[in-house]
Amino acid sequence: MAKIILSPLFLMLSAVLLISLIILLRTDKESSTESSKKSLLFLVFILALVLWVVSTPVISLKIAGILEEPFRDSSLLIPEQEVEVVAVLSGGIQEGPEPELDILGEASAHRVIRGVKYFQVSQADYLVLQGALAGDTPERMTELMKELALDMGTAEEAILLEPHSGNTREHPTELLELPEVSSDSNLAVVTSAWHLLRTEREFARYFADLTLVPAEFISHDRPEGIKAWLPQVSGLRTSTRSFHEMIGIIWYHLRYRLNL
Repeated sequence: MAKIILSPLFLMLSAVLLISLIILLRTDKESSTESSKKSLLFLVFILALVLWVVSTPVISLKIAGILEEPFRDSSLLIPEQEVEVVAVLSGGIQEGPEPELDILGEASAHRVIRGVKYFQVSQADYLVLQGALAGDTPERMTELMKELALDMGTAEEAILLEPHSGNTREHPTELLELPEVSSDSNLAVVTSAWHLLRTEREFARYFADLTLVPAEFISHDRPEGIKAWLPQVSGLRTSTRSFHEMIGIIWYHLRYRLNL
């Protein structure tokens, strides 16, 4: 509890809310200048209050749950039909001061671990690791994903790297550039549960036989009691990630509708 109360996020939001509320309650002049100041303070108060709300675990997890709800069925974790190719979508890396200190980001690690387990159980022919890293070494992310897959016992000859796709829209088209993959392939796509809605829409445009495999859920692990209603960095991160994904879904939809 002390860590939450003493965190910069909690202290700053509390200060802004308290100060703006006190000034609003003490401001009762009707001049146009004072009215303008009061409107501005009221806007600041509302924005701080909204930020407080979406940073609380109880609200941020509900927001993330909107994206993850369709994929909570445990049967999605176990192959129910024949799979030829398992594609794992990347989710970023954490770069170190030297390449040897680079590590997979949390989302990427979750996806590779789930993907390898699914690949091993499904007895698919190929495990494809997808995603390009921005900068001079776009292949670095898939290389790190491959290292983890090898450490988990995956045969090297079964691993294919696709280090060219930079976003969800490019993943299926770049996947089809591999000679081992065709639009008729029985494909399983592994990514974070909150990312599956957009992934499904993009891959379904190119693959008729598609299985979706959730790898990372962020709408769980809710703290109990008052902690669930206090703003936390983890809650703000969850809400931010969810809003970003929702905006991405809308943007992709508009691009197709407008042929952009």
